[in-house]
Amino acid sequence: MMGTRRVRVRALASAAAGLGAFAAAMPTAGASNFGSTGGPRNESLFVANNKWHSFSFHGVGADWRQGLTDAIYYSYEPTDLIMSQYADGSNNVDVRVWAGSIGAGYYGRVLCPDDGIVTGADPTETCYGQWLKIDTSASVPNQDARKSVMCHEFGHTVGLRHSQGSSHPAPGQSCMSVPNFPLALQQHDIDHVNGYY
Repeated sequence: MMGTRRVRVRALASAAAGLGAFAAAMPTAGASNFGSTGGPRNESLFVANNKWHSFSFHGVGADWRQGLTDAIYYSYEPTDLIMSQYADGSNNVDVRVWAGSIGAGYYGRVLCPDDGIVTGADPTETCYGQWLKIDTSASVPNQDARKSVMCHEFGHTVGLRHSQGSSHPAPGQSCMSVPNFPLALQQHDIDHVNGYY
């Protein structure tokens, strides 16, 4: 595909080996910490429209680029998602990644802008053309923390909600429970993603 760089390809043997484990209890959208949430576009969470998830960078420095690359390889490798990185500035992608000073008191956010294409209804409402915005004015201590933040925000682009609370078997141990900077998704999150996509 022109202007595209394949970020990872999942091995068929790995997928086949995990099939039995997920077939018994596939999670559904809207369960626990997964699924779209409804409400205004800029305050809602959406699921992806399929497992082929494309992204492009828009004014993102090397440290945050590496954070997302690390998050994809380290945190999303066990999932069934297939990631494709498009040329910088591409708008015809699932997720547009931007980094800059927001000054809003959070590390980042994901939103569906006015030009995003929305389909379906909760808990499986999708948005094509989401923005993943990283706040570079927030204090992120090191590269591992940037990887954790990218793992967290990228999780929102595929429907993962925050993992705090008793419904998550490992609260505080998943990257979906930032601000403690856990480095990866927990199996509970992976099961949600694999069960849906």
